[in-house]
Amino acid sequence: MAKIKTSDLQTGWVLAEDVHDLSGRFLMGKDCELTDKHIRALRAWGVNSVEVEGENIPASGSTMELPDELMSEVRIEQQHRLKFNDMQDSFIKELYELSSLYIARSRQQDKP
Repeated sequence: MAKIKTSDLQTGWVLAEDVHDLSGRFLMGKDCELTDKHIRALRAWGVNSVEVEGENIPASGSTMELPDELMSEVRIEQQHRLKFNDMQDSFIKELYELSSLYIARSRQQDKP
């Protein structure tokens, strides 16, 4: 079982838990096999992440598919951008990690 961001979901994956919107309204049930329509609906309803079943599902935010060299380059750039911030602050740490992943993934997708 893994918690996956809706932006990383793939068709065919199976929900491990019921999904509710931000107000608690039931949206989809456990054991639902996801289709493109389901994934679009989850995003439209503002669901950020869901629990899915499976052993070989990479956790969201995984850098396994990103080259080490690219991640190092991006992290150095992000450290420079955030140099006047307290890098020990939990919010800044999370901002640093998420922005680094976002930039690295964007650059990886832009490569031929």
